[in-house]
Amino acid sequence: MASIPLLLSLGSDPALGHLETGTTPLIYAARNGEMAAVEVLLDALGKDTDVDVADSHGSTALNVVAITCNAGVAARLIGAGASVLRKDLAGNNAMHVGAWYCKEKEEESARAFATVLMEGLAGEGGMGSLDVFGGTKRSALMLAAMRGNKGFVDVLVEHGASLTLRGDNADNKSAQELSNDAEL
Repeated sequence: MASIPLLLSLGSDPALGHLETGTTPLIYAARNGEMAAVEVLLDALGKDTDVDVADSHGSTALNVVAITCNAGVAARLIGAGASVLRKDLAGNNAMHVGAWYCKEKEEESARAFATVLMEGLAGEGGMGSLDVFGGTKRSALMLAAMRGNKGFVDVLVEHGASLTLRGDNADNKSAQELSNDAEL
């Protein structure tokens, strides 16, 4: 983190992505949960900057922070204008990614992260987008249910995600059936 202000003072462009991967400093800082670096970079980028710049996989800073389930960084990115609905090249948004990966964290972390995403979704006027399918042709609720991600399941159900909607894939199961399979 200490090198970021120095590099910025020397004229480094905080929006410039890696030549091969397209990973920007903001994406890197978000992925690593470095809140101080995220703050410095957002300040350097300014209020009119698109924080949804994507890497070569189509992942934004919010998409990659969903892998680590860091609610604080996610809230800051959403506050700076990051979109919960923006999909990566695989067709998944931050809700899908978090539903899958937050299982690896404790239940309260998953609940906190899902709550931050729901607040962001409400701010985007996208509450009707809860049941949108991702790249696996499943909703975020279906993915959370498959993974046994109780914290995420609880928050999504509380906000009206459909338990009965069926996936558009080979197993064609609903979130309710997937929850039963996972013994939630």
